[in-house]
Amino acid sequence: MQNLKKWRRKEQVLKEEAKRELEKVKEQLKVVTEEKNKLEQWHKDEEEKNILQNQELEVKGVKNLQLTQQLQSVNAHIEHCHQVCAKVHTLEGAYLFLVRILKKVIDKASLQ
Repeated sequence: MQNLKKWRRKEQVLKEEAKRELEKVKEQLKVVTEEKNKLEQWHKDEEEKNILQNQELEVKGVKNLQLTQQLQSVNAHIEHCHQVCAKVHTLEGAYLFLVRILKKVIDKASLQ
């Protein structure tokens, strides 16, 4: 009978220890679960940020493409203007040459 009481007392002590350990484990699980939820939320937030950044980069890429095309168009126009200016310069030179020749002709004609 004495042994039975000892065993029951030991059993009771072990049950109480197990309950305390179980409570500790539950508390640790709660902390770990909270940390896991925070990390999952952080990960979700980061994914959303990345999606927004990628969308911004795509928009910037389209704008850059448009600006590049506009720049190419402007450069082509500038090149055309350079060609026209070169022709005008050539025509000015030819005009001045003709004026000199005409002046010489007129001078010779007035001398005769």
